[in-house]
Amino acid sequence: MAESAGGPTPPFELSLTGDRRFHRIVGEVYARAAELLGYSAVDAIEIGRSVETAVLGVMEHGYPDHACEQIDISFSADGGILAVNVGYRGADGGAAPVTATDVQRALGEVRDGHVPLDVIRQAMPDVEFGRDGSVEYCRLSRKLPGAS
Repeated sequence: MAESAGGPTPPFELSLTGDRRFHRIVGEVYARAAELLGYSAVDAIEIGRSVETAVLGVMEHGYPDHACEQIDISFSADGGILAVNVGYRGADGGAAPVTATDVQRALGEVRDGHVPLDVIRQAMPDVEFGRDGSVEYCRLSRKLPGAS
């Protein structure tokens, strides 16, 4: 997951169904991956929490009237940046039934006494929303430990 002498390694990827029971597992997996990259235990937990919040936000708030068919998460560490891309698609691999703007708006609304986007930005300050073909995405990033 980190750069090696031979160059960057491929990203760590995970695909999930829209089943909401998996979001906590995602946070734990990505917290451990962040720790392996050299983040402190506290920072790693916060990174995992940010990824979990983004995934849960897409599942619960980005798709209020539609089933979220699949969420693809990639985690890469290249060029001094940790990037986590949360991509989501609609049924049958087609285009997502909502736009990135819908998800951004949903993550910006108060839920359970907090704003999910604020929680995400505590550990992953750079957040971008967009579309790549039929896949809507939320990309979270921050500098790697020791990067200038």
